[in-house]
Amino acid sequence: MVVTSQRVVNSVYRALPLLELRRAGWQVELDAEGTAMASGQLRGFDVVHVFRYHERETRRALRALREAGTAIVWDNDDDFGHIPGSDRIHEQVAEVLRLAHVVTTTSSALAEQYRERGAAEVRVVENYLPDYYAAERPPRGDGLTIGWTAAAEHRADLRALGLRETL
Repeated sequence: MVVTSQRVVNSVYRALPLLELRRAGWQVELDAEGTAMASGQLRGFDVVHVFRYHERETRRALRALREAGTAIVWDNDDDFGHIPGSDRIHEQVAEVLRLAHVVTTTSSALAEQYRERGAAEVRVVENYLPDYYAAERPPRGDGLTIGWTAAAEHRADLRALGLRETL
């Protein structure tokens, strides 16, 4: 079971490796709205892969899954620890890290942070997109077009890096 949200742009591509397992013949279910946690629909799976969720109902569901013998993989490619005012998030993530059997992330720096916060097993899985995401787009004129898709946790990055001024 893959628990993710289609409303969070980077959660979709983090589920792609598991969806490739489906193409190879494995049984892989996708909870594209992240509702299976609240409804208790995660029982009966050998492995549950959770992208980023760390809220109270997630932790409650993961505790129950762990007690039932289900393997838990928790995946996150963002550093929640450096978001201003993130003490509560930091505590929630630390509990999830202890509940997960394996944690996956995108960089060795994040992997080390997760180990320091209590993750027993951390693996780095870099971001890659299938070829169909790289379709050619016609140029938009003589200028340079720069696109940046970022969620709310990157507001501090925007300010700290002075991206508006730099660009």
